[in-house]
Amino acid sequence: QLVVVKMSDVAESEQKDRVLTYFKEHSIPQLLENLTASLVYNQPNAPREFLIEEIKKLMAARDSKEEVPGLIGRPELKAIFGVFDVPRTGSINLAQYKEAMKAAGVPKGLYSEKPEGYLMAEVGKISLKTFQEEGMRSLSRVNATYCPQV
Repeated sequence: QLVVVKMSDVAESEQKDRVLTYFKEHSIPQLLENLTASLVYNQPNAPREFLIEEIKKLMAARDSKEEVPGLIGRPELKAIFGVFDVPRTGSINLAQYKEAMKAAGVPKGLYSEKPEGYLMAEVGKISLKTFQEEGMRSLSRVNATYCPQV
């Protein structure tokens, strides 16, 4: 069976690969997702101006090496932790930790699988303090979507 491949199909495929690589290298999907989430959360009267200000904040944080602002901070992480710490023991297990990170909007691979403070001696418990510290570190990576060209 003869398969005919047009040069235009090959060129289109190569262009698509270049675009996808560019998007991945510069965290474009995460940037757009974070900007959209911020827009939905804040619902400003002037959305374009709001987005411009959000981008300026990201650039300022990048330039000053500050923590990148996001929608979730320590109080929100504490609330998320509380959802998983139903008996109010002050700790959660590793499976709950992973689900809590997912609930906080941190994708797998951006948080430590076994965070500092993970206590094997206590049957793999993770404290609120450890969860918040790892959560803030991970969210900083999630929110740091403004990548300058090097």
